[in-house]
Parts: sequence; C-alpha cells; structure tokens
Amino acid sequence: MEQFQEVVVNLAAGKIPKTTDSVTVYESSLEKVDSTHIVMVKSGTEKYLVAAGEGALFNELEGENIGQGKICGLTHHNSKVLNKYFDYTNPQAFGTEIATMGLGGDRLGVASPGHIETVKNRKVKPILAQQSIRELTLLNRTMTDVLDAATFAVFQEGYKDGYGADADHIKLEKDIEYALDLGFSFLTLDCSEQIRNDIEGATTDEIHKEFADLPVDRKEYFENHYLNKPFEIEGLTVKFDEASLHKNVLVYGGSN
Repeated sequence: MEQFQEVVVNLAAGKIPKTTDSVTVYESSLEKVDSTHIVMVKSGTEKYLVAAGEGALFNELEGENIGQGKICGLTHHNSKVLNKYFDYTNPQAFGTEIATMGLGGDRLGVASPGHIETVKNRKVKPILAQQSIRELTLLNRTMTDVLDAATFAVFQEGYKDGYGADADHIKLEKDIEYALDLGFSFLTLDCSEQIRNDIEGATTDEIHKEFADLPVDRKEYFENHYLNKPFEIEGLTVKFDEASLHKNVLVYGGSN
C-alpha cells in the first residue's frame, strides 16, 4: 500500500492528489464531507477509494488504514456508503418529460465511464445500470453488481446530472420486487413467454372461433376500444378491422 502514501498525505493536507507513476488519480472524483477528503484512484488494474481525515464518512468506509488515510476496495458496502453521502450516485426516475438514453448496458461493469462521456453537457440522461437476468446469469453477475458498477463510475467521473437504472427483461414478480428493493429506478418487463406465436399458423376461422370463446366482458372491452377505430401516430393512421383485432388479441392478450 506504499504507493498510496503520497495520495493520502495530499488528501490529509486538503490538496488535490496528483497522478504518479504507480497511481492514477481521478481528480473529478475528489469530494469532501466534513473533515474527510475522498478520491478514486487506480493502481495496476484495480481501482480504490482513498480517504483521509476523520468523521462519519471515514469511519463507515471499509478498508486498510495507512497513516492518516484509508485504502478502500470497490465493494458493495463501500458503494452503499457513497450512495448515503453523495446523492448523485443513486439512480433516479425521470418520468416522461426528460429524454433518457439506454447505452446498451455495462456488461462487465467497466464501460460506464465512457458512456458518461457521451452524454456530458447534453440534454439527455443515461441509463447506466441496465442488464437482463439472462445476461447476469451468463456472466455470473448480480443486480447488485450492476448498481455498484454504476455508482462507482458516476463517482469516478464526478457526474452529477443524474442517471437511471433499468432492471431489464424482467419476467418474474419476485425479480420485480427484488429490483425495486435494490433501488432500480424503472423496469423493463419481458412478456415474451405470454405472447402466443402459435397464432401465426392458425387459420382465419380458427382465430375467430377462439376469439368467440373468450369471456364476454373481455371481447367487449377490445371491440369497444379498438375495433375500426383510427389511431393517429405521428402522421400514420392505425386501425384494426375484425380479423386483425381478433388475431392481435389472441397473440398479445395474455401479456397485458
């Protein structure tokens, strides 16, 4: 840990640490809470939080003490400490009046700093934490890993304009509850298992017969709201006749 000594000394003195041959300092991450200064650094291939001073923030961070400072790994515990003291590291929900951009997700937890660079000073909010359950399983990651990676990236870059977290391709109710409990700011529901692809191979008579067997109130709902009613979408008129309505209700009706 000797390579961090100069960083600790500068932090303790209230100075901005500088990059050395062995340690890269992310100056944009430098923060101060009461008597504690904290900054993110990189040594070799690993990143750390370096804190110096005293007070609640310093005490709550987990790491190895060195002189007047502490060298802290990018752990889930330390991610939650950052969330507690720096609100901009928490994901936000932006509603429908603010443009957001999904950036393909940070599959390995290392790409978000680059994603942040693409949206800085632009009128769009990035969705930094975004990965499906299937991808998490394949990569042996968790929803917690995704949120932690976004937290550390935002802190590293000093990005304070807000970001979102999308629990992507959610299929099960338990995963919805889990994602919301973790702090994801919105959900993308995957209804693919409720979509009936077999209807594509059915005849018109078969489709009409199956639609006729639906509960009366369900049939009346779709017919009253959609049958032969025009919908204007950016200059395009969409209208469902009887055949297309019956087919679409059977294909997608189970997913609503």
